[in-house]
Amino acid sequence: MVLRLQVEALGRLSVQDLRQNGFRRAILDQPDKLRLYQQLAIEAVYGYWSEHGRPAGLKDIEARFREKARILTADNKWPYEPIEKVDKRTIHRRVNEAASKNPLENYFLIDRRTPRITRVTMTERDSYYAPSPALCADVAKILEAT
Repeated sequence: MVLRLQVEALGRLSVQDLRQNGFRRAILDQPDKLRLYQQLAIEAVYGYWSEHGRPAGLKDIEARFREKARILTADNKWPYEPIEKVDKRTIHRRVNEAASKNPLENYFLIDRRTPRITRVTMTERDSYYAPSPALCADVAKILEAT
């Protein structure tokens, strides 16, 4: 009964109220997990780019992310919950963080300011990601052409 009341109370609070009361998402307390998820997201973007030569959509990144996690699980190198239990929005958030220039979010910034991947606007609805043009001259040329 007490837990139910706590959950109902949390449902009525705003995000700002939750932050002021010390509520944090559990994943934020696990920097190693965040780092691994971002690394897999970056590898998925680079892998898709090298195979197809175009920016990757979130569905493509998610599929590659899950495949890499399954390989790590088979090799007993995946120390976290089964990948089937990871929500797609969690993966999407890690991709967005890996493309962010904010050093508090992105663990893989180069010189603390250049992300390894970047968000490419191709349509209003969908998000696409490519290797950072600042790091790869051929990526910059292809993105200019599209």
